[in-house]
Amino acid sequence: MANYFKHYNKTFYNKSDQATSLDVLTNLTTRISFVEKYADNTALYYLYTIQDGDTPDIVAHKLYGSSEYHWIILLFNNILDPQYDWPLEQRSLGLYIDSKYSSEEYANTSNTNEGLAWAQSHIKEYNVTETTLIVGTNDSYSNTFAVDSSTYANTIVGSSNFTLESDDVLTISTTKSAKSYFDHEVEFNDSKRTIRILKPEFLDPVIREFKSLVK
Repeated sequence: MANYFKHYNKTFYNKSDQATSLDVLTNLTTRISFVEKYADNTALYYLYTIQDGDTPDIVAHKLYGSSEYHWIILLFNNILDPQYDWPLEQRSLGLYIDSKYSSEEYANTSNTNEGLAWAQSHIKEYNVTETTLIVGTNDSYSNTFAVDSSTYANTIVGSSNFTLESDDVLTISTTKSAKSYFDHEVEFNDSKRTIRILKPEFLDPVIREFKSLVK
């Protein structure tokens, strides 16, 4: 990853009221405008699902034949921090969850795996879903509501049928689900797995254009 930001130009930042006190920073605004320009152009990329063991370097080598193009993978997905914006492997995810939920805010323990056990046994959110279906048609409407634990416990799961004046049958179904802190972290981690991959045939022209912008 060391070479990733070498493509960006620099800018100066006055960190105080003293004009002589300037920091040299990497200018990331070019990066953002570049990504936005291509974000909706589906002809340029396809979707790829990150597997356990994949890193930007490995994905670049698999798809472009060289790990040096890892910065293209990061650029096209607006990833600034490969450590936290890239999905964790299962083992690393478990360690992360254990560390996060062992903190004072949650389990307040320093014992190994207690944070992980806490996350698995405590509920982060309760949801109730109501689905309306006109039987015999494809007309279906579904709404999910976040509720508190009391409402969740008192919600009755099931369905009821109603006959409309048109003789169509309306079915209203109620379901509910509870998501643990552990499930939330796994779901959030998995949400990072689908990324955009610049098609190889566009690699060279896109790189040339990007380098011309950051000079």
